[in-house]
Amino acid sequence: MKRTFANYFKITPASNVTSISGDNIMLDPAQELDLILTENNLELKEEQKEAGANDYFFQSCRAVALPVTPEIREKYRNTRVVVQYNTTRGEIFTWGTREIPVRVKLDSKLDGDEFLFTRKSPTPIYI
Repeated sequence: MKRTFANYFKITPASNVTSISGDNIMLDPAQELDLILTENNLELKEEQKEAGANDYFFQSCRAVALPVTPEIREKYRNTRVVVQYNTTRGEIFTWGTREIPVRVKLDSKLDGDEFLFTRKSPTPIYI
């Protein structure tokens, strides 16, 4: 079953994560997840890639966000993160781990900011 995600996500650098238990992300003291609002609902894409003996799943998501602060831009530009999405049914989906984080590229636009998330995972998102 394909998940449909709401138009916001929470994000933190993978280096701030101490552990992940189910939908709970434990962070270093004084750290918290940043909430990013987007202009559209989010869609995760995934395709299986062949790489010799170890195939992997290339996962990606593009989010056009409302303008973020300069501090958020600096914090997440070209870094590795853990992202938490909410489905339109109210379920929480955590994407990325401390060991296999999500890579994010952030591009500033006139009317907002574009986040491009990518991850190469040994396991698929949709099981």
